[in-house]
Amino acid sequence: MGVGIFFIIPLIIVFSVLGIILAVQFARSRIPEDSTILIHYMPQYTKGHVEGLITKTIRGKDRTAIFFQSRDNNYLSSFIKKIKFKSENFMLIARNDLIEHLPRGSFSDHRNYMKVYPCKAERIPEGLKLTAEGKIMMQVIENKSEEKLQVQVLREIMNRKDAILKENAGREITPEFMETLSKNVKAGMEATVKNLTRDKSPGSSDFLNKSGGS
Repeated sequence: MGVGIFFIIPLIIVFSVLGIILAVQFARSRIPEDSTILIHYMPQYTKGHVEGLITKTIRGKDRTAIFFQSRDNNYLSSFIKKIKFKSENFMLIARNDLIEHLPRGSFSDHRNYMKVYPCKAERIPEGLKLTAEGKIMMQVIENKSEEKLQVQVLREIMNRKDAILKENAGREITPEFMETLSKNVKAGMEATVKNLTRDKSPGSSDFLNKSGGS
């Protein structure tokens, strides 16, 4: 009787492990095989998920909506709890300049990847900020934001200057005129800086998320 138990216990362990492996493979088989793999760094907006398979993207002038199906799922937990596994669908809206496309062969030899970064360095997960990758990422985000700000300010200055010159075409350029031009340009620059540096909520045009059914 005692010898039989020694044979039964290993068999139970082996069948349990095989069952878990089969459950994971079955769950993964339901996901499209060649979709671009998304890696993003805003788990606070997607119920803790940071990896997924992209199902659709809608690119706008300044931002892109990314629809994806979660891939970093806890299959083991669902199996143990005997809960029917269901992958969730999410949507992120990210700034175009903070999206990196990594075609097959540049990062992975087998799949296309897309990496998406938050618009503010402080929105990176706290644990990641302490790593070498996190520190580099935060610096990249700050540099990108600075570049974007400079471009927007310069564009606003040129637009305001052109509008004033067009409005006053043919008039004599006096010191008073130059002072007015300078004030208008300065006001436009301050308004642009304020607009770009204000802290937007995740539910506005900065980041949106949606789970299930999409």
